[in-house]
Amino acid sequence: MTDTVRARAAACFTFVEYVGDCFLGGTRLTLRPALNVLVGESGTGKTTVVETMRYAATPGEPKSPDARKLVAATLGRKGLVRLGWRSEHGVEYLVERAWGEPARVYDAAGNELQVAVEHIVRGDFFGPGAVQSIAADPQSQLDLLCRFAADEIAELDRDLGAVMRELRDNSARLLELTRSAADLREDAEIAVVIEERLKGMTPAGGPDAAALRAATAERGVRERETHALDQAERALSAVQSSAQSLSTQAGRQLGIVLDDALLTGPNRAVMRSVGEHLDAVTTAFSKASAQIAGACEAAGKALAEDRAKLALAHAAQNATYTELVARDNEAAALAAEREDLQKKFARAAGARKTLELRQGEKATVEARHRELIGQLSSLRDKRFAVVKRVAEQIDGVLKPAVRVLVRHAESNERYRELLTDALQTPTDEEEQERRAAGRAKRAPGMKVALVVENIAENVLPTQLASLVMRGAAEQLAEVGHLTGPQAAKTIERLAGTEALFEIERVELADTAHIELRVDDKYQDVSEASRGQRGTAILPLLLLLGRVPFVMDQPEDDLFARFKTSTIATLIAKVKEDRQIIVTTHDPNLVVLPDADWVIELAASKSKGYVRAAGAAADRRATIEELDGGADAFLKRKDFYGH
Repeated sequence: MTDTVRARAAACFTFVEYVGDCFLGGTRLTLRPALNVLVGESGTGKTTVVETMRYAATPGEPKSPDARKLVAATLGRKGLVRLGWRSEHGVEYLVERAWGEPARVYDAAGNELQVAVEHIVRGDFFGPGAVQSIAADPQSQLDLLCRFAADEIAELDRDLGAVMRELRDNSARLLELTRSAADLREDAEIAVVIEERLKGMTPAGGPDAAALRAATAERGVRERETHALDQAERALSAVQSSAQSLSTQAGRQLGIVLDDALLTGPNRAVMRSVGEHLDAVTTAFSKASAQIAGACEAAGKALAEDRAKLALAHAAQNATYTELVARDNEAAALAAEREDLQKKFARAAGARKTLELRQGEKATVEARHRELIGQLSSLRDKRFAVVKRVAEQIDGVLKPAVRVLVRHAESNERYRELLTDALQTPTDEEEQERRAAGRAKRAPGMKVALVVENIAENVLPTQLASLVMRGAAEQLAEVGHLTGPQAAKTIERLAGTEALFEIERVELADTAHIELRVDDKYQDVSEASRGQRGTAILPLLLLLGRVPFVMDQPEDDLFARFKTSTIATLIAKVKEDRQIIVTTHDPNLVVLPDADWVIELAASKSKGYVRAAGAAADRRATIEELDGGADAFLKRKDFYGH
């Protein structure tokens, strides 16, 4: 078996004890590195031990109401649960926790450590119903497979998160540029028309004709000068905002590289050094952003002074122009119209220049957008490859009894939801028309459902986004099995919207299929009986990772035959590589896997305690009691004839 599925590990719980006035107060359960089995009658505290161990070893309160009630009742206001923990490096720790308080972690010398318990103690805890909930939920099954390669998956998820964050920012900027270009394009297109009209309005004769033509041209320049100052102020504001955004993005990307587990791990000195280098880069970005902000503010103040100087110069130049116009009758008649056109031309020329800049920036942003989409797809493929490798390794261990399959990008449920929301949302024009007519909002009809069905089944999200951005209605109709009007309406609804970019980013989810061999056929666990589900899922839980496995009464979810034929055998193998702690009423889970340590719990006068503990061979009386005693065993022997 490969290291991904099973790995030798020494990390284990060494004891659990209860202090104070509580149900198990004064009780200490010594634990061994291999197979520990807790037995005893109902009500003696077996489930209590599992849930209080989970409570001490994990942050937060128990998730299930029953577990929360049990732990609260067990510890009360004065009780403590303590765990002994030995790390895989052989370092000893003590964890203690009271109800309603965070866990405290101590080293072997009794010094309290300022570290979260989850960064020291690791365990897989499974209470009642855990197996059934995993079997019923495909996402839980996929998450289970991911845990077999947790470090690889976590690294890929960090990279995916960074790409997704940048892609969201990129998409927002691309949408802003697209809308801005659309607004500017109409003004920019009339610049040529206005320019030709102004040329035609230039006076041709009179003694002051030459001077008037020059003054008219200069007046147009003055309008553009004023507009240039307006543009300069807006550009400074945009640059300052962009610098701040870049600094924030850099800090965010560098800040996710290291987590608390790395900074407090065995190589924390090296990791903290790495963190200092990254912090230095973040600080450099922050300082540069502050310098740029200061330069922009200084430039803004200088522009205000330049605007005042320009206003004085324009006033004198306009006075000269007005005097020339007053001496020219023809010019006086056209002056008002020319002045209005010159203002419009200044705006149109400015819009044309800004449009060129926006289009250049948009091309750059679009190129980066394509790169990010490619990175997103590549990382998702890599993550699937890891999960597929895990599934194949587990499959090789458990087959033919259990088969594990994963399929890439099989589920498009979220894609459908986003499409439905986007296509049933009316455009602004449609909403205005509806309100004007006083019509009520309509629920999405069958046509929307049909369009969503055809697109979701035939067009990938990234392909749909590309077709919509290009306005390729004919191609969308062909690949999406739509009519021409349906394709055109889809593009109209999605073009230039945030919903389109959200659709583009949506992941077609991978799916896991865990199947049990029944009567020479494989059956998906989601369609199986309770016993069949446990039979398929429990082996995966046993094979998972290198941390201790703690479970309350695993036999509740198993076929009797499977307990002896597969699970007991698997436990006997796995206990060599990870600590196993289980509670049970079934002697088969004690005898067949050769339990290393058997703890018998009992209760008297509302107090739980350890009646006896020892190796399985030394606890024969306890095991016989589980089995119904010698007489019951002999009767079964007579019944089966062997």
